[in-house]
Amino acid sequence: MRRTVVALALASAALAPALPAQSSPAAPAHTAAGSAARTVSQLRVGTLSESTFDRTRPTTRRVKGKLKKSPGRTTGIYVWYPAQGKDDGQDHPGEAPATTGPFPVIVFAPGYRVTPFTYRRTLHVWAQAGYVVVGVGFPGSGANGPPGKPTEADLTQQPRDMSLALDRVAQDAATPGSWAAGLLDLTRIAAAGHSDGASTVVRMLLSTAYRDDRFDTGVILAGGELGGTYNRRDDVPVLLMNGDHDEYNEPSVFKETWTLAHGRKAWVLAVGGHHLPPFAAAGLQQSVIRLIEIAWLDHYLKAANTANAFYDLSRRPGLTKLLGGGLPH
Repeated sequence: MRRTVVALALASAALAPALPAQSSPAAPAHTAAGSAARTVSQLRVGTLSESTFDRTRPTTRRVKGKLKKSPGRTTGIYVWYPAQGKDDGQDHPGEAPATTGPFPVIVFAPGYRVTPFTYRRTLHVWAQAGYVVVGVGFPGSGANGPPGKPTEADLTQQPRDMSLALDRVAQDAATPGSWAAGLLDLTRIAAAGHSDGASTVVRMLLSTAYRDDRFDTGVILAGGELGGTYNRRDDVPVLLMNGDHDEYNEPSVFKETWTLAHGRKAWVLAVGGHHLPPFAAAGLQQSVIRLIEIAWLDHYLKAANTANAFYDLSRRPGLTKLLGGGLPH
């Protein structure tokens, strides 16, 4: 599946670099979305980075026009987490974690030729709302990796990358005195992704080709299936979202994804939206979309009664349209 081609200005190395502080504040989503929107937490946001290495699987990159495999896979892990204090729209590297946890976890898969930093505004708002967000830097399809150019030939390896990233932060959480000790609630976990990252989540949650039962729900943004066998699975509720002017995917791609989900599901359209901007840029529509995502996640990971907010936000004229499904009241 062809996806995002936005370049990322991020210094790269084989090991995950530290997340930089951000200079452009992100407006609180509930403020930008208007008074009718549901108010969410405004926790300060800390960041950190680490990596995990898997010697059992190679990394495929494109070198001089040909696919080349290098031994092992170094996967970057970029974390946005609730920190102590009030949010100021900035990311704060190494900030002291909030003491009001533990918080549910979202493992996020970025699209093709980018990294989680492309979605910094969204991931910040999720952390601000009380989630530990684990962004995965894919070594094959991402902007950073071994020598060579990204390739989509590596996509089927990505579900395992997401599981190993979760394993790594779970190991951190079990280590006394670590950044994650007491911060992560590993009984409440979501998988989310955009574009090829969304396709990775589809493969993880809806396909019999790969399964990780730790995930309780999924958020699928502008992505479709990667191929494989998709037998009926009723246990993972999923939220699907896409723009109606997506320049890379035909509407049939999203319809097919919708039919693959047999459990609780919802499908929300970003009216006038293209492939990437509704899920990464700043603006009123983006703020509404982030609140929709949080309403969905709060329902399934925090047992919150967010159905009314979800339906209100997903039916905003000129911004969003609910195509099917929803949340139970």
